[in-house]
Amino acid sequence: MAERLDRVDSLIRPRTVAVIGASSQRRTLGNAVLENFDRWPFDGTLYVVHPNAPRIGSRETVASIAELPRRLDAAVVCLPARAAAKTLRELEAIDCRSAVVVAAGFVPDDEARFRAVLNEVSVAVCGPNNMGTINVTDAIALYTARFRDPLPQGSVALIAQSGSAAIALINNPGLGFSRIITSGNEWSITSADYLRWLADDAATDTVGLVLESIQNPMQFSRAARELVRAGKRLVVLKVGRSPAGAAAAQAHSGALLSTDDAYAAFFRRECIPVARDYDELLATLQCFSTPGIPHPSGHRLAVIAISGGEGALACDVATEMGVPLAAFSSDTRSVLENALPGARAENPIDFGASVGREDAAQERATRAVLGDGGVDLAIVLQDAQASLPIHDAHDYVHYLDILRQADEGADKPVLVASTTSTHTHPRLEQTLSGSSMPLLRGIREAVAAAENLAVAGDAHRRVAALTAEPHPPQTPPSIDRSLFPAERGPLADTGVQTLLRAYGLPMVQRVLVRDVDEAREAARRIGFPLVVKVLSRHIAHRSDIGGVVVGVRDEESLLRAVRDIAGRVARTRPGGVADFASVIEGFEIQPQIEDAIEAIVGFKAEPGFGGTVTVGLGGVLVELYGKPVIELAPVTVEEAAGMIGRTPLGRILAGYRNLVPPTSPGPLAAVVAALSRLGHDLSGDVHEVDLNPVLVRHGSGEALLVDALVIAGGS
Repeated sequence: MAERLDRVDSLIRPRTVAVIGASSQRRTLGNAVLENFDRWPFDGTLYVVHPNAPRIGSRETVASIAELPRRLDAAVVCLPARAAAKTLRELEAIDCRSAVVVAAGFVPDDEARFRAVLNEVSVAVCGPNNMGTINVTDAIALYTARFRDPLPQGSVALIAQSGSAAIALINNPGLGFSRIITSGNEWSITSADYLRWLADDAATDTVGLVLESIQNPMQFSRAARELVRAGKRLVVLKVGRSPAGAAAAQAHSGALLSTDDAYAAFFRRECIPVARDYDELLATLQCFSTPGIPHPSGHRLAVIAISGGEGALACDVATEMGVPLAAFSSDTRSVLENALPGARAENPIDFGASVGREDAAQERATRAVLGDGGVDLAIVLQDAQASLPIHDAHDYVHYLDILRQADEGADKPVLVASTTSTHTHPRLEQTLSGSSMPLLRGIREAVAAAENLAVAGDAHRRVAALTAEPHPPQTPPSIDRSLFPAERGPLADTGVQTLLRAYGLPMVQRVLVRDVDEAREAARRIGFPLVVKVLSRHIAHRSDIGGVVVGVRDEESLLRAVRDIAGRVARTRPGGVADFASVIEGFEIQPQIEDAIEAIVGFKAEPGFGGTVTVGLGGVLVELYGKPVIELAPVTVEEAAGMIGRTPLGRILAGYRNLVPPTSPGPLAAVVAALSRLGHDLSGDVHEVDLNPVLVRHGSGEALLVDALVIAGGS
């Protein structure tokens, strides 16, 4: 690891650099790199490689990579994709430590050759398909495009897999940068490697990351924790969401879940703040990088406004985003009533509603809000648009001066938010300069930044308390891998039952029968009422084709149910009656559980993450109930109980409107945890699992599986 970080250092802080691919006849990406070296004079040694031209501009060239000095720190390779593999081998021959490979558009053969070479060489590669790096702190640009000059220097490092994202972000006011890295496809150096390097970078205290994918979630998790442990803050914008995985799903769980759900669950588990767009990312980075801004102790937000409408809008936005609003204590309300007569002493507090308010009263009211034990952080709304006719004696300037005084000694973050996302007024920026209060653009952006600041606080507390992996490995049950088919598809009933027993998942009493005579005998043993289901590994969702009959209360209705199911399956399956024997393996007879609520518990494998587990209201209409709660597998029983509590199912079990008597979620939580462990252990063989419905008995909460679908096998 130390050697890899040393090579990342050679990329970001090189002392010897070679540019490969500049031209003496036309302007290429290589020429753009050289122009950036002209703009930012390099106090190291720069080489230009060209096989024919003795000079490019004012610089002499060397004819080949072989003529470069050994142990070169970094090479910027601006050649077509077809030349990438050969060039990388030549750089390895001179022991070059790192390279920026900007080529895009790899055809499959070129990609295969390049990836094969990456596995053989020690050169650390940034890219391919990127724009390079800008070390703002040390004024070194291995970058293939022009950038704003001066580029504001500060403490924010930006890692972006998308070069256009970097362009969009670095051309906004309010931020100063330390390092800018466009990481591209990350076939060699990954975001996790950059995060580890930045954890030790004295010039950086905040990292923004624009991600399309994570190569290795476990390595990323450890790198993010290392960054947080170093006292730094991280925020991620994940792009490239796609519903394609859900479209190909065979189980309800697969249709309900997407790869983006796995990312969201991963970021939630790791307490990594997330932005939804560039504006939220910029606001969060500005907030995070404000010197002296403290970590909040929680998420409860107070809103201070000079307009009742603007305060109400901010609370609307916070509620839509799931950000909890603080409730003021009686002591705080008393201070507000005395200091601001006429104002409603509630959150949001409207300073504009109090006529004839005095400076001392405003400061006293502000201190009361910030000192309330139920408030974790505050947003102060302030019209701050650059076009406002503001002067030194303007009320807005005056109130921000009062706010600075009230904030002195406070240990809670205060974010000042302009009410729109346009540029802010320089005079108001100057008033807050040097304080720990950022002036952000836009209400929604400020609320997102506030919530992300709270999540960053969670991350620091989590890392401080984390002494081991949150889910240490457990020895899985021994499973015969011959159970799993070579091709992906529903697992046979015998295999499903084997997995359920191995992981202690409680299946309802069931008898498998082949014909009506065996069905009569099963009914005598179980007793009415019954449920009758078709048994066939070829039918994923039995209810969809009429393969389930409930409410079977006597022998006559039992025989009718068997005949009706057989007829419907024969009509529905391709091949009709001629294919009947190969489609129907038999029938499943179960007791009908009538004093229970239906839940769904599911699993979906996700490459790299292991998989996601979900729980929510179940039954045949599960897709209409909205998304259930989703987390990365595995989860503990305690975590599963927390998941259930966040669903409508959890509220129903708690006795909501007396729909059911108060019912323990514990047995269902045990089912969720057990399935999450099954999926995690077998994610290479098991792709989707539906336990739908799981019947949860009223009162006791006893959880019984009445149906289980396992999609297994090769891809």
